[in-house]
Amino acid sequence: MRPITVVVAAEPIERALCKSLLEPAGGITVVADVEAGPAALAALARLRPQVLVLDLQRPRLDVLACLPHIRLQSPRTRVILLTSRRTPTALILEGLRRGARGYLDRAALRPFLSKAVRALSAGEAWVPRQMVSRILDQLARVSAAELRAGGAPGVTPRALPTPLRGQERT
Repeated sequence: MRPITVVVAAEPIERALCKSLLEPAGGITVVADVEAGPAALAALARLRPQVLVLDLQRPRLDVLACLPHIRLQSPRTRVILLTSRRTPTALILEGLRRGARGYLDRAALRPFLSKAVRALSAGEAWVPRQMVSRILDQLARVSAAELRAGGAPGVTPRALPTPLRGQERT
């Protein structure tokens, strides 16, 4: 079985920590550790890793704007965002909406980084349980807005069930 290939794009301290956690895990190879930004995009184009560990809060880089480009440039690469406890939920949700397949708080790197990388490599997402409800709420709002605008594919108002009125409660 081929090892999972990973590019880590973050600050030097996080890159070193991620590398030290992933390489001994077995079955995972860090093929590059680079600054987030142009170096990360170049490594992505050259190496086409299975997983990109990307620092969401880079001071000189709009990571959210990069995510769609990453998906176009390397569609099979799964992105996991590095966050902190101070990262706004809205920013994380937007990162997921733009193509990241998961996120991991820096405080949880030691116990969960290799598990998250394996999950993403297997086509799964890596999202803490407490965020699942927020993601579902956001999807419901988007679906309702699409429906009101007539843009929900394959769904017409007639296809929707009407509210059950006058039925006895059990």
